Order: sequence, then C-alpha cells, then structure tokens
Amino acid sequence: MLSIRLSENEEKMLKMVANFEGVSVSQFVRNALDQKIDDLYDVKIGQEGLEKYQNGETKTFTYDEVFVNE
Repeated sequence: MLSIRLSENEEKMLKMVANFEGVSVSQFVRNALDQKIDDLYDVKIGQEGLEKYQNGETKTFTYDEVFVNE
C-alpha cells in the first residue's frame, strides 16, 4: 500500500483524468506509474546501447545484411 499527499487541485485533476479514462483513480495511478517505469527503463537501456556503440563495443549491420542476404 502506498499513500501520497496531493493538493486539492492535484486531486481534482487526477479524479477528472481518471474519470475521463474510465478507470478508478487507483488504476489510473498504477497505469501511469507502470508506464513511467517502463519509459525510464527504455531510456536506460537506450543510453547503455548508445554508449557501447560510441565506444565501438558493438557490431552494426545494414538493412541489406540483415534482411536481404538471408
């Protein structure tokens, strides 16, 4: 269980958006949190991949090498 403090305006907006989405406030917050975690993980993996690419630690392939010359 988790509890957070919101201003009256934040709570009003949260309820309005959850209602617009057709879900409970709890479900809306769970969905939003899950999406945020996924986004942060994707950014982290992308940054690590970019660093490996920039450091020459990965091999790259052209489209033709991957799909045309199967």
